[in-house]
Amino acid sequence: MKKAVSSLVIIASLATSLSASAFAESVTNATYNTTNSSDVVLFEEPKYPGAGTYYEPSSTSRAERVDYSIEVTNPSNVVTEVRRDIKVRLFAELSVGGETELNIIGQKVSAKAEVKAGVDREETISVTWRIPQGRYLIQAGKVTVKTNGYLERANTAGVVTSRQYVNAHYTTKDFAKTTKLASK
Repeated sequence: MKKAVSSLVIIASLATSLSASAFAESVTNATYNTTNSSDVVLFEEPKYPGAGTYYEPSSTSRAERVDYSIEVTNPSNVVTEVRRDIKVRLFAELSVGGETELNIIGQKVSAKAEVKAGVDREETISVTWRIPQGRYLIQAGKVTVKTNGYLERANTAGVVTSRQYVNAHYTTKDFAKTTKLASK
């Protein structure tokens, strides 16, 4: 009787092993498996549709950086135009990577950089404001984006294989605005 029980345990163990192996085989087709420090196999779910570099932002903000500002008054009831040529700063600062990473970041946060990574230069833009009767503050400059997060690289199964923290700060477009001020 003792012998029969041992055989039954071996058969049950073999059947469990085979079914676990079949299960593991089907899981690894869709996921990536890793081993933690205690040699326990973990299965990670795919995060992305396939291989590539992706950006996962932690925070993103947009701001208007004012390069020109002046108060103007139009005493007439006829709309007048004020035109100025303004020097503005264009830049793209990135803590990690280059042009490819900057494009990936810009696509994710829906704000494309207007210059290549590492560029910092000035240019002159022409701005025209239409000023109705009254006192106004007119301003112009650049819209900037500041973001930080992780550049993640994924394998063909879409599982993240590496992460790298990144900061980016860059200009995206011109802006001009007119703000009505209280009369003096």
